[in-house]
Amino acid sequence: MSSETPAAASRPTTGIRVISMSDAAERREAFAQRTEGISASWSFFDACTSLHSTLRYDAAEVRSTYGRELSKGEIGCYSSHYALWEELLRSDADQYLILEDDVLVDWAMVDALCATDLGTRGLHYLRLFYKYPVRHMVRQRDFVSDRHQLVELFGWSKGTQGYIVTRRGAEILHEACARLQMPIDDQMDRSWVHGLPNMTIFPAPLIEQTLPSQIGDDRYASKSGMAGVNRFRRDEESKIRAMYLREKAKSFIDRRFRSRGSAS
Repeated sequence: MSSETPAAASRPTTGIRVISMSDAAERREAFAQRTEGISASWSFFDACTSLHSTLRYDAAEVRSTYGRELSKGEIGCYSSHYALWEELLRSDADQYLILEDDVLVDWAMVDALCATDLGTRGLHYLRLFYKYPVRHMVRQRDFVSDRHQLVELFGWSKGTQGYIVTRRGAEILHEACARLQMPIDDQMDRSWVHGLPNMTIFPAPLIEQTLPSQIGDDRYASKSGMAGVNRFRRDEESKIRAMYLREKAKSFIDRRFRSRGSAS
């Protein structure tokens, strides 16, 4: 990853899109009020309420790997993010900041991230929030600010509340997510499959408000006891563990070489 600072590079063109149901007047008003005084330009994206026309959805396949069919809300959420990746690729923007309308944002830090050309640093997907602790590795200290670290996640960290994606990242996700198999955040988490590192920043520059979910809570119901689901989970966990151990080993070897070089 490049050590180039934001000041040393030209500011990228970053589009800011906020996913929100078209009829969610109260949530939209609340979000807009929280952005008063910021310099960034942003706009709402009307959330999809049905399957995106270019997505493929096989209910039987989803049941066999996920234990149930996806809800209408989950399909709409998936389609919304997928549509925004397509929008980014059609646009002249270098990257998109994609937010959901129930977040509280540290706009000073987020603006600094939007001013950073992530692609030149080899970063094509940077999530700004996640829900579950998973295996992780610190990849860079003093990332963008002296109070933040760049961290790579390995596993089902879940959450699409906010992230920055470059054009290259959108291309990878668009291809990897064209077949709808599970909720969108689970599919995006699968770096061990699509090869796009699951990078985040710590501390998180945004948090999710505690509001009723517009997607539903079916996904948190137990799916244990289903042979196909259990087998899929075991296979995925073995891939996650192998990827994590491989990256740990590479990091250890790199540190050893650097220490030897500095000692010589």
